[in-house]
Amino acid sequence: MALDVAILLPVHDDWVAASQVLQALDAELAAHPGWRVQAYLVDDGSSEPPSGLPTTLQALQAVHVLPLRRNLGHQRAIALGLAFLEAQTEAEVVVVMDADGEDRPADVPRLVEGVLASDRREAVFAERRRRTEGLVFRAGYLAYRLLHRLAVGPMQKVGNFSALPRAQLARVVVVSETWNHYAAAVFKSRTPVRLLPADRGRRVHGRSRMNLMALVLHGLSALAVWGELVGVRLGRPSLG
Repeated sequence: MALDVAILLPVHDDWVAASQVLQALDAELAAHPGWRVQAYLVDDGSSEPPSGLPTTLQALQAVHVLPLRRNLGHQRAIALGLAFLEAQTEAEVVVVMDADGEDRPADVPRLVEGVLASDRREAVFAERRRRTEGLVFRAGYLAYRLLHRLAVGPMQKVGNFSALPRAQLARVVVVSETWNHYAAAVFKSRTPVRLLPADRGRRVHGRSRMNLMALVLHGLSALAVWGELVGVRLGRPSLG
């Protein structure tokens, strides 16, 4: 089946990891010769120019680098990349994933097939079943989940790793909250979502920049998407 697929990967200096992820993607997508797949790396103001990216690929038809003039952060790089793909390409399905290997290339076909199984009506997110971070990170993540439950309600165990059909891509790019937190914005927009169980992979090169402070800021960005609801919940005691 002919299908135009775009894979969006924000990158900040992780060119070695991105290269390895692209090669792994190329191997995984070889089993789907009818898919016309192109990768789009959003260069989030890297201090080093893109280098070492693979040039001999089979399943990936092209690798594009979309440079940003300054570092805006992971979520805003995703938002700008999605807006570009919606306006400048004919992609029927867009996959959003990290370029460090923690979003496993082997799961990409499963996400795309999930979109097709929904008749291209639903976004499909990878639901995390197993995490590989250290104890401090996991403790912080648990604390954030508890805070989210109190301030917003139960949270879905998802990250950015997802696939959007064209119709939902057009919807998400006009949701202003996408600028702060992509996944939370998709759920707030009431986009139809299906969850696909998937383990988190391991970083293929280098060390993660997601320390405890970055995790806190990321969590606050997600809560900010639900600002009105958080205000109502936190304001209940004073109203009582």
